[in-house]
Amino acid sequence: MPPKRRDVLDLFDGSSAIELRYKDLIRSLDVRPDERRVFRAIIDDMVRQDSLRRRKGNMYRLGSNLKAGVSAPGKKDGRPTSRKEQRRILYEGLYSDAALPTRFPAKTIAEAQALPQTIVDIPKTARDIRALPLATIDPADAKDFDDAVAAIAREDAPGTRLIVAIADVSHFVRPGSALDKEAFKRGTSAYLPGTVVPMLPHELSSGLCSLKPKEDRLCLAAFLDYSPAGRLEGIDFAQAVMNSQRRLTYKDAQRRLEGERFEDPALDDSFDRLQTLYRQLLKGWSERGSLDFDLPEPWIRFNDAGEISGIVRYPRLDAHRMIEVFMVAANEAVAEFLCEREWPCVYRVHERPDPEKLLAFGNIARTLGYAFPTEARIDGRKLNLFLASLVGHDDQGYLSTLLLRSMKRAFYHPDNLGHFGLGLKYYCHFTSPIRRYPDLEVHRLLKRALAGYPNKKDIARAAGRLPEISETCSTTERRAVDVERKAVSICQCEYMATFLGDTFEAKISGTIEFGFFVQISDPFVEGMVHVSNLRDDHYLLDADGHALVGQRSGRRFRLGDAVEVRLIRADIPLGRLDFQLADDEPGATGPRARPYRPASRSNKRAGAGSGAGSTRRRPKARKSGGKRRR
Repeated sequence: MPPKRRDVLDLFDGSSAIELRYKDLIRSLDVRPDERRVFRAIIDDMVRQDSLRRRKGNMYRLGSNLKAGVSAPGKKDGRPTSRKEQRRILYEGLYSDAALPTRFPAKTIAEAQALPQTIVDIPKTARDIRALPLATIDPADAKDFDDAVAAIAREDAPGTRLIVAIADVSHFVRPGSALDKEAFKRGTSAYLPGTVVPMLPHELSSGLCSLKPKEDRLCLAAFLDYSPAGRLEGIDFAQAVMNSQRRLTYKDAQRRLEGERFEDPALDDSFDRLQTLYRQLLKGWSERGSLDFDLPEPWIRFNDAGEISGIVRYPRLDAHRMIEVFMVAANEAVAEFLCEREWPCVYRVHERPDPEKLLAFGNIARTLGYAFPTEARIDGRKLNLFLASLVGHDDQGYLSTLLLRSMKRAFYHPDNLGHFGLGLKYYCHFTSPIRRYPDLEVHRLLKRALAGYPNKKDIARAAGRLPEISETCSTTERRAVDVERKAVSICQCEYMATFLGDTFEAKISGTIEFGFFVQISDPFVEGMVHVSNLRDDHYLLDADGHALVGQRSGRRFRLGDAVEVRLIRADIPLGRLDFQLADDEPGATGPRARPYRPASRSNKRAGAGSGAGSTRRRPKARKSGGKRRR
């Protein structure tokens, strides 16, 4: 497979002073003869998109004649004229590199536009739940609403009935249709800062299938009956017609949880019951060993002009967790229902972590002074106790992140392998069919299971595609996550480019052979201090101590240490922030200074203590005027 665009950009180290010939690129990236036609097309396309520029047969990076450390915002001669436009072009590059479809085929659009935007025909078997006090709870900028919740008193016994209503996308997206084929190809929606690449056209995602307030919508509803103590005593499912009574943001819901009341008595009573049930179920999560990492995530904030106005930690409110608890409850109920009836299902599975990785993490935790279980087989309860012991400590975020990285990745599978992270025997994805294909397929399977008990041929037919769906959707999910992560890095660099030369308080969040990563709280960003910018000594990695250690001075930079750093480069196309220690002379580099070279084509960051290095031969660089920037 030929190298990707980002592999090409990595060779230039973010510098506008390096020129490389085409044969330099071929040699450095080990492009095979059978790959060169495709690779030439990639280079030509990068030139057309202005990611690279060509001069007398040599390629150089976008960013010539600019202030050191900042990539170009573009010019007026047909090139991007603003950061927003440059961001859009860089996003397009991410889509292209990942082979992520962004434009719907004409046939798919035609199918979507042929659907009415109101519910005209209600299936005769649909249960009418329009009188229930259902409400959607989503981020303020959400455009698609695929779940709504309500809680009412049970009629058959004391306790609460939780209703989780999910948009019935499967009613409109039929198997084998153009809409279905394109949704399967995408696998999931990708949410990038400021934009989204949807799985379904907006006629469905933000129109016909979106649970808009005061509009009739078809849904697939889960009815979960709980005792007064919060014990699940009964489950039921039905295709239904609903009408959301109110569209709430997470902040709206949070204010209600904190005591503010609604004018609607039925909605008010529903929230009282939801809040009580949430507390009961959350207690059960802890008891069964459901892991709660509470990891901070960056929130890219935009102004009305589409410019980045700030980057902060995304607030995690009780309202967020409440909806998460209810969605997990519905997902578990569907998986258990299908499994017990021996009906096929696309399960969401999460296997136990490797003991070796937990042992390595335990060594890190103990190095930082925290007790970690030493048993060979650690369960979720013990991990939860450890996570609880971190609350309030400076190292909470870093250790929680490292522990998460020691876990295996969750994925889709046709067999029920359980979910270690949630501490559940049964689990699937059911609650987001607008943005995830596995949920859409689970809706279809659940509907068929509700229709009666089929014969073995029916079961075999339903199960036939599940291995392909599981494998493909696991892959497309990873693709979307990777694109989202890179987009966040681009936005962080775009915002931080205005702070070149400024100093920040930071924490060391990872150590590798060629430097250490630092995380800043305000703005909430992460970057790197390369060993070439540690001028006072020659530093080597102490993998066991998770530190960089000076050979002569013994000075240590250890995971979790507080440091003061100065921003020296914001490479927007690469999404990379470079720092140096604040007490070093601004812009200075030592005699050993050398640019950072990624360990592989994929440019994946090595984990803490990895020490992986590049084996590629670096081409000779030609200077294009001026001194080469390091």
